[in-house]
Amino acid sequence: MQFNRLAIYRRRIIRHFSTHTEQASPFVLSKAQEQTIKQCFLKGIKIQECIEKLEQ
Repeated sequence: MQFNRLAIYRRRIIRHFSTHTEQASPFVLSKAQEQTIKQCFLKGIKIQECIEKLEQ
């Protein structure tokens, strides 16, 4: 069950970046970005806060 929630969390972040950047589709995350998203999810950080963290 938690894996499905992580997938939804990740998908929402990717959707944000794909609409706010000019990277070609499909949007590809680096290994570091994937790890950051997973850590944000596990710590319970809100999606918007995680997006801000990734943009730094």
